[in-house]
Amino acid sequence: MDSHHNSLFNLVLNQPPPYYPPTYPKKKSSLPILGVIIAVIVIIAVAAVFFLPSFLNKPISKNVITIPGVTTYTKTVTSSTSVLPPYMTSTTTQTPISQISPLSYTGSVISFNGIDQYFITPDFKITVNGRNITVGLFNYVAMKYDAETIAVRAYLTPYTQGVIIGLSKNTLPFNTPYSGWSPLVYMSNGQLIIADINSVGGFTFLETGVGNSIPTPNGGEAAMAVAIPQPGFYCIVFEEWTNNNGTYVAGYINGQLIGEFYSTYTNASSLFGQIGPYKYNFVGIAFTKQWPQTNYQWYPFNGSISDIIVYPSVLSQSQIEQLMSGATPKGYLVYYNAPNVNYSPKVGEWYPTYSYLDYPLVAVGNPIVTTE
Repeated sequence: MDSHHNSLFNLVLNQPPPYYPPTYPKKKSSLPILGVIIAVIVIIAVAAVFFLPSFLNKPISKNVITIPGVTTYTKTVTSSTSVLPPYMTSTTTQTPISQISPLSYTGSVISFNGIDQYFITPDFKITVNGRNITVGLFNYVAMKYDAETIAVRAYLTPYTQGVIIGLSKNTLPFNTPYSGWSPLVYMSNGQLIIADINSVGGFTFLETGVGNSIPTPNGGEAAMAVAIPQPGFYCIVFEEWTNNNGTYVAGYINGQLIGEFYSTYTNASSLFGQIGPYKYNFVGIAFTKQWPQTNYQWYPFNGSISDIIVYPSVLSQSQIEQLMSGATPKGYLVYYNAPNVNYSPKVGEWYPTYSYLDYPLVAVGNPIVTTE
């Protein structure tokens, strides 16, 4: 081996050992932790979308107000939508229809023949969005106070037919209207029916009590019904109110909830003037074309009524039960009671008792006073 190769060999043999970096435990990936954080954020965001708006949009609680009535009023009406339906806080227990029993009553009633007898309510001037209009009593109270309760004590049977409370835009019986009619409370096929119409999206049912929803022909109407099992007196309570969350309709019979439906729009019913204005408000008749379980014509009532009480508010459950017992809670604007001192067929006017709005219902066809 020459000297060159010998030197190279010695260099190779005497070189330091190779360097190997120290070993450490493998670093855990941060991806799983990041995924958990993202999932938590998504869950919080979804919860905020679904629950926060409804928390912020709880409906205004029912209240009772007493405000003297006047014959003119100016109001600006707007329509707006809520984000989600409001919370329902009712604890009404569902009761089988068979448990609804007539109330005991002895006294005067006004009887309708189911042919051509009815009453027209007084009308009032109101300014809405700068427009002066004339509306009937029921529309006026709802549009002025943003809430209304109409309580009716009536003698009904499974065979009673016809409209108890109704609206008409500009047509009197028995002419055919071209637009604008609403039977709000009526009897048909052995059932008491509570209804209204909304032309901007229809209604959604919130809950049912002793009644049930029934199909409507056009979709804009909503109706709920409860069977009348036997002849006798029944206390009917029809309520509507509107606030920033929407418009609500509820019906009661003998103190028990029939059902409740709502629209996300404010002022969204015929009682608040939609598809109106309704110059004529009736007791005992209305036109009914396209409304469920009706004759599609003028539908005269053939039962009897002892009391009609109108409140500028919705009532508490306690007040509704007082009405059922025959008492009359304070706070009403007008109270029509059947005794002869208040109504005479010869005069043709049914005057209210102890009311702020001292205007009579005008009789057509001479409904008669009888005793039950």
